[in-house]
Amino acid sequence: MNSRYPNIRVYHETGALGMREALALSFYLPLSHRTFAGSVLRALDLYSAAIGHALGFHINNEGDGEALDDARWSQVRSKILADRGALVCLHDASYREPRFEFEYHGGNETTPFLPDQISTLRCWFPTEYLEERGPEHLRALALEMLGDLPIYSGNLALSLNPLVFTGKEPTFGQLVLRYPGFSITSLTSAGLYLGSRVLDVSWVNFLGQPALGKVGGAAGLRSRLHDPDTIVEELPGDRAVITLGPWPDAGDSEQGRMLPSYRALARALEPVLYREQREYWQDPFASPEELRRVERRFLD
Repeated sequence: MNSRYPNIRVYHETGALGMREALALSFYLPLSHRTFAGSVLRALDLYSAAIGHALGFHINNEGDGEALDDARWSQVRSKILADRGALVCLHDASYREPRFEFEYHGGNETTPFLPDQISTLRCWFPTEYLEERGPEHLRALALEMLGDLPIYSGNLALSLNPLVFTGKEPTFGQLVLRYPGFSITSLTSAGLYLGSRVLDVSWVNFLGQPALGKVGGAAGLRSRLHDPDTIVEELPGDRAVITLGPWPDAGDSEQGRMLPSYRALARALEPVLYREQREYWQDPFASPEELRRVERRFLD
């Protein structure tokens, strides 16, 4: 099957796959894990049902993979429902081929590590899943998984999974600058530093409070976004979803495809967009300068 997306495979010297193109669904949430733990478990159940038996391993506290048998699934569900918070990492059954993953880091507001620390939920789909099932299916699944989660923000984005710095060309930054529709959604620092800001602009964008209010609400965004394929919808719970076209688009700067609808949304969201503050932080980018160029790829 011919893909509409660039086939990106970056390998370590060992031959192991270090990075590939995928879709990432991310939700950025308050630290009050115990108030929405049931909704997180519901999201996992929906994801697991949608992908069949694709998840096969639970990553334990030592970083080792444990087979997801019935007993392990029961432990995972109990962990998610625990009041104190949860750290859950579930990997693809093939283990070496990172197609499907589910990660949840749920925090407790009584023990914040940093002022902007949040809870994060992220799961992955290979681009083959999108092309086999279609964008309507994937977007509907994302909205169903969102449910009543009290998000600060979130997105369903073309991205690279796993986001591992291989030290090889092309770098992650070079790939995103070539294909601006690939999101930086996988930044590992998001859970510590993002707070209520918006990490990036992508195909499907979820906004909650206070970011949504700061950009004029759904009505304010609708008045500023004029592309006929851009849809702004209000959601229950003072939230909104902005969809940029019927399919996610990678773009291609070398062919002049700079995604004007993405640029328009970036300008509308600029007051609430996140910018990495740690100048020394580089991985997975080759340099802080490369990171800055990627962060502003829709604004400059």
